[in-house]
Amino acid sequence: MRSMLLGVSALILVGSASANAAVSLVGTDVTINYLFPTVTQVFGTTVLPITTNPTTLDCPAFGSGVCAAFAENAAITIGADSFTVLENSGSSYTTAAFNGVEFSNLDFGPGERITGFSLLTNLPGLTPADISFTGDSIEYNASGLSFENSPYFVTLTVTTAVPELSTLALMLLGFAGLGFAGYRASRKDAVFAA
Repeated sequence: MRSMLLGVSALILVGSASANAAVSLVGTDVTINYLFPTVTQVFGTTVLPITTNPTTLDCPAFGSGVCAAFAENAAITIGADSFTVLENSGSSYTTAAFNGVEFSNLDFGPGERITGFSLLTNLPGLTPADISFTGDSIEYNASGLSFENSPYFVTLTVTTAVPELSTLALMLLGFAGLGFAGYRASRKDAVFAA
């Protein structure tokens, strides 16, 4: 009985989120951090108000804020659920513990959290293993990668989900069932001991 309840609870947890195709960052402020030489050190930052879909920040080489980190002219474009960095050729990312861009303070709507991503890039050596995310941020680490001979782009498209109310209710019911099964098992052991 207990293993059946555990299986049902696990099934409920796995199926507890539903994708929402209508997410948007329009009307929010997204924080763009250039992280270097570690993931905790901010080299440059810009808070970008998202007023349209998409919104683009044009970065002159060695500009201000987050743009100070780009050795070549660059552009950062933020869509409803995507983030693109495009930089002209002629340089490379310095090798360090971390050298890349973080998009944070991402508010896709009530309860919406990042649950996954897809990567589209022509930057040689950048793989999904170089991407990390939390419920409201995503970042990529391009440490040591070169774009000396051609411009590059990195596009991260996120998927979001919010737990459904009915699923949360079923999950609570499952946990209550587990508690009851544990209670009965402990009472049964007490009767046999007496």
